[in-house]
Amino acid sequence: MGLFSFGKPLVGIDIGAHSVKVAQLKETGKIYQLVAFGESPIHPEAVVDGAIMDAGAIVNAIQNILAEQSIKGSQVATAVSGSSVIVKKIPVPEMDEEELAESIQWEAEQYIPFDIEEVNIAFQTINRPEVSGKAEMDVLLVAAKKEKLSELQNIIAQVGLDTAIVEVDAFSLQNCFEVNYETVEGTIALIDIGAQSMSINIIENGISSLIRYIQIGGNNYTDAIQRDFNLKYEDADLVKKGKQLPNVNPKAVSNILRQISSDLVSDIQRSFDFYRSSSSNEKIDKIYVSGGCAKIKGLVPFMSNKLQVPVEMMNPFKNIEVAERVFNIEELQDKAPQAAIATGLALRKVGD
Repeated sequence: MGLFSFGKPLVGIDIGAHSVKVAQLKETGKIYQLVAFGESPIHPEAVVDGAIMDAGAIVNAIQNILAEQSIKGSQVATAVSGSSVIVKKIPVPEMDEEELAESIQWEAEQYIPFDIEEVNIAFQTINRPEVSGKAEMDVLLVAAKKEKLSELQNIIAQVGLDTAIVEVDAFSLQNCFEVNYETVEGTIALIDIGAQSMSINIIENGISSLIRYIQIGGNNYTDAIQRDFNLKYEDADLVKKGKQLPNVNPKAVSNILRQISSDLVSDIQRSFDFYRSSSSNEKIDKIYVSGGCAKIKGLVPFMSNKLQVPVEMMNPFKNIEVAERVFNIEELQDKAPQAAIATGLALRKVGD
């Protein structure tokens, strides 16, 4: 769901807390081809709790990727996430789309913890009474802070590009999943684990039923290692990724990783429990994970064991053609988990 559309494939730009990712695709018939993908790290204080603290660092990162990857294009799809966005499935009386458009602001005021004048609103009807069997219809409501949207647009403008679409990152992930995994029946969870936060999107028979953002991610592992071994942040980050350093006990590191993973999985379990309490459906059939933190050693099998649900690392290039003469396939596959949102954004077109 695009929040605001200002067709033609767009350049997908995902601004994360650890790095900026940029993707560009080409569509030929029903086939998507990867034209370019690049990632540029940013310093840990550039983005804090979803707020951009150093716009210059973000602009430089985007410019570096555009130059290195020779990315051409003037229009961009980018994403919002975390505390600046609210996504809720709400029940409303049955009405046509025109009536809903007129009344959605009043409906939204009941569910959004922000001043209604401070947000932009988008909505989509996902279930009508004749389909759901309920007396009311279900609407997916999205509200994003205007301040955050302006901030993103200003950064893209500084790069010399135009913001065509701003989307919720969890929907970008869903776009990417649907292209690569086609029709998946039952209930699945798409979980993107970034540096500072984690998004959970529970999809029931193709329809998003619950989206949650939780403040836990890769930095929790790094911070714990840094604190326990009195390391610099950069060294702690390397240890998290498997590098062995003098005076750093690998067994102690493994225990830290396991403890943070346990905290992370407990948060996922609470979200699953909340979903089950508000749905007639009890079962999560499968989990697909993405994000840089998804590569933490042993995390995928640990999640599967604790949650008792099959877990698979999501491949954003599964059904997308990747030319070996253009890309280093091994390097691209290593970056694949953190490429999912940018790829989902690059799938968007103006007017979708």
